[in-house]
Amino acid sequence: KMEAAASAAAKSTRSELGLDFLDAKPRKEKPFKQSKALQKEEAIRQRMHEKRKAEQAGKKAGRKQMQDAIRAKYGLNGPARNHDEEEERVLCGWLLKRGKVNKSFKQRWFRLNGSNLEYYKDLEGDCNGVIDIGNRASIAIVTSKGVPELHIGLADGSRTFVLREDPDSRSAGLETWRVGLIHAQENTRFD
Repeated sequence: KMEAAASAAAKSTRSELGLDFLDAKPRKEKPFKQSKALQKEEAIRQRMHEKRKAEQAGKKAGRKQMQDAIRAKYGLNGPARNHDEEEERVLCGWLLKRGKVNKSFKQRWFRLNGSNLEYYKDLEGDCNGVIDIGNRASIAIVTSKGVPELHIGLADGSRTFVLREDPDSRSAGLETWRVGLIHAQENTRFD
């Protein structure tokens, strides 16, 4: 009882002095709320991020389907071949080619056909160009800014084609391409 009386006396003294707020229970602080504009902006940002991820996944899946179709078309995944048969081996695959005017690298499907290196934008389309590796074309692997590149210099010196490995494909390495091109070049010298 004495404690209750003392507590009541303290309360009345505090109220006389205008200090009643000390008796009030502390309020729970509300969590920070974003404005509606910020919430909308964040939702849009999240949707754009999800859309980009979906597009990238779709491109990867489409590229893989295209690569699988190529492998099936050219028998790259097929049963082991009989090497006793006289057949010409075809070297083909995805590489990145630097443009003549626009110096960015674009993905192209390359196919070695005799002494001609043909390239295509896609498998179903027409041939976009032919690189004649004939008798005097220079073929070398050069490292530029830490990235290996296959340089094919035309015999007349008019242009040097620059190719890189495509990191998204399981294409043959640049050394395989270099050896294949030199082999094709040597075979044309004796034809």
